[in-house]
Amino acid sequence: MDGPTDLETFQAALADVKTEIIEEFDAQGVGIGRTAAKDGYVVVVYLAEGREAASLPEAFAGLPLRFEVTGEFSLQKEPPNKP
Repeated sequence: MDGPTDLETFQAALADVKTEIIEEFDAQGVGIGRTAAKDGYVVVVYLAEGREAASLPEAFAGLPLRFEVTGEFSLQKEPPNKP
């Protein structure tokens, strides 16, 4: 399924459904990535743990999805030391 091909339109479309995507998939967060063909954009959904690929949709509200297992995100209290 194809979504908007220009970044600004894609960002606006994602903003409308970002919270719904996070809640629907119990995601750690979402981002924007490029399609494999580099001709458009996908919503990258970051998951704490893996799931059966067959149980995950290819799109949500007309936006193509890609899932990545990242583990749980955690907030750092202090920035890491820089060399």
